[in-house]
Amino acid sequence: MKDLLKNLKSEHEFILNEMRILAEALSINQKRLHDLFQFVEFTHHEKEENILFPWIARQNWLRHGGPLCGHFMGIRLDLNPLARINQHLDDFNRMSLAKKDSILLPPDKKFAWLSPQSPLSIPMEEHEVGHRLSEALRHLMQISAEASQEAIFRTLLQDYFSLLKMHIHKEDHCLFVQCEQSLF
Repeated sequence: MKDLLKNLKSEHEFILNEMRILAEALSINQKRLHDLFQFVEFTHHEKEENILFPWIARQNWLRHGGPLCGHFMGIRLDLNPLARINQHLDDFNRMSLAKKDSILLPPDKKFAWLSPQSPLSIPMEEHEVGHRLSEALRHLMQISAEASQEAIFRTLLQDYFSLLKMHIHKEDHCLFVQCEQSLF
């Protein structure tokens, strides 16, 4: 488990670096962005959902929280950062830029270890929203770039990067800290 945590933290550094490079570029490198989506959504999150989170779900300390967990919950309750992102996804949907029945539906993932009462429902909801954002962005990269589509693309990309930064910070400073403390 220690090696997995070390690997996930290293992947977080890679993801943050890729986002920084993409954000600083004058124009979007679509291949690099597509590769980032693939890595985050189908490699990194898969490790968390299929290895780390099931292990955490079996731990007694899960309900106690860890350093900064109360801080992150306060942000969630007071600022509700996902509400703004979900509103942007709804706007995208209303603009009819994508089929409602394809890319904007959450992935149909069921996990025996996950319940609505579990604190792990928070990072899982963030994974779901991130997946929806990446799918919307991939769709926008495939169609012609009209001014309104470029504006929604920039908004959704900023949302995706903000979500990932918040998600990574929360995992690195709360969830992973608790995992590491439980291993000693």
